[in-house]
Parts: sequence; C-alpha cells; structure tokens
Amino acid sequence: MSTNFGFSTWNIHGISSYVLGDKSKNKDFLDDINNIDFIFLTETWCKTNIDIPGFRAFVSDTAMPYTNQVCRKSGGTTLLTKIIFEKFVSIVKNSKHFLWYKISKDLLNAEKDLFLCGVYIPPEKSVYFENEIFDELKNDIVSFESRGNVMILGDFNARTCKLEDFISNDGNNFINVTSENCLQAET
Repeated sequence: MSTNFGFSTWNIHGISSYVLGDKSKNKDFLDDINNIDFIFLTETWCKTNIDIPGFRAFVSDTAMPYTNQVCRKSGGTTLLTKIIFEKFVSIVKNSKHFLWYKISKDLLNAEKDLFLCGVYIPPEKSVYFENEIFDELKNDIVSFESRGNVMILGDFNARTCKLEDFISNDGNNFINVTSENCLQAET
C-alpha cells in the first residue's frame, strides 16, 4: 500500500442548507474531496449517515439543544474515508466534541497505528462550550499517544483577536514546549 495519504478538514456549517440543499450532493464539494483519502467534516449539525459515492462515513454524536428555542443541534463531526481503506479504520472514541479513529499500521506501512482525532470545539461564548473540553482532549492525547501516533484535525474555534497568535510558555497548561523538529509526523 501507498504511504502517501491526503488528510483534510472542512467546516461544512450544516450538511443541509435552505439555499444549497444537501451539500454532500453538491458537485463542487464532491470534486474538491475526490483526491482526499480522509476528510473530517465539522459542524455537520446532524447525526445521520452521509452518503457520498466512494466514501464511508463515520458519524459522531452531536450536542443536543439546551432549550426548545434553539432549532438545531450543535457541532457534529464526520470522518469520510475512501471505501478502499474502510477495513483499516475503526472508531475508538465517539463524543460530542471529539471523534477518535484508529488507522491501522498495516495500511500506513508503519511501525505504529495512527490515532486520528476530528475535533469540533464550540466558541468560548457558546452555550455548548464546556471548560473541561481541553482537559478531555489532553487526556485523550496522552492515552492514544501511548498506543501509537496521534494526529488532530478540526475546528478549534481558535480566534486570537488581539491576543498572540503563537504559543507562549507563560501560563500554558495544555501544550508542551516543542522544537520545530518535533512537529514532523512519524509514519
């Protein structure tokens, strides 16, 4: 098998739209994902299966509305993988913010399995935001990196506004200090 794979993430802002209809049937969308092997769709706002020719969809949980005034679910992550890779992919954790998959080392021609995480973190001011999200992600990373390589893709809603747009060591509770050499994936 090849060791070159295409990974991507796309905030689809709802799989269905009043204007565009079912976005998974849109020709431009289908053309764009045609050469991608593994793609995370975030903010699907649904828990239903997405049927795209040539792909298998693995669908996450979504956050249910907290009140009757909210007309739709929140979040939702789906991994689309080419059907030819389906037997090498399995869900290892499914929650409303994270969708973790194991991609077999046999497909990757690697020494370790790859644990791929699709992330949707609601904006900080959203009623769906929970402070524990980052602790859960950190704990998941520690757990899965002990079993293989880890890759995280998705929508972190990481707006910086007037804040620094780089990692600072001051008050950093979540990201370990690494050199640029450590950022290369091991496969």
